Amino acid sequence: MSAGPEPRRWWANVATLVAVAGLLVTMIFNTLAVRENARQSELQADEAARSAEHARAARLDTQIGMLTSLSTFFQQTAPAVDRAGNKLCNPQLQLSAATRAELLRQVGGYDYLAWLFNQRTWTMESAKRYWGPGMMQAFQVAATQFRVDEVIETFPELARFVRNAPKDLKPPRPHCR
Repeated sequence: MSAGPEPRRWWANVATLVAVAGLLVTMIFNTLAVRENARQSELQADEAARSAEHARAARLDTQIGMLTSLSTFFQQTAPAVDRAGNKLCNPQLQLSAATRAELLRQVGGYDYLAWLFNQRTWTMESAKRYWGPGMMQAFQVAATQFRVDEVIETFPELARFVRNAPKDLKPPRPHCR
């Protein structure tokens, strides 16, 4: 007679059940951990988006504050550029030393403003359109009063701004009398 299959020992069945139960518990805990990590990642992404928006708003506020301060400076020095601008209409006009110094002061301010506008982080395109024509005119006026290569060397950021300005951005026409 042949012997039938040997009966399994009771402890082998229990060991298999314990192993399957352990595997099942491990899978459940891993699933819960992955779900919690995904939730935390979403929260961090939302927080990063809020922080980025706050940073953009702060940068915009800073840019507006800088333009407001510069506006006061340009209002104080505008008459010198207007007087020097008359030279565009009358090339023989001789400007006083004080007017020439004031012109250099304002063009220096525009050079700083051009540096700001030339930065990739500057986001106020409307400010460039607002200030650009006056900046270009101040550059033109300075070029009539001083040698062009001196103006470019002394005010490189303004020269770069003028050189790279969009074609539709033009300096205002001089008001010749």
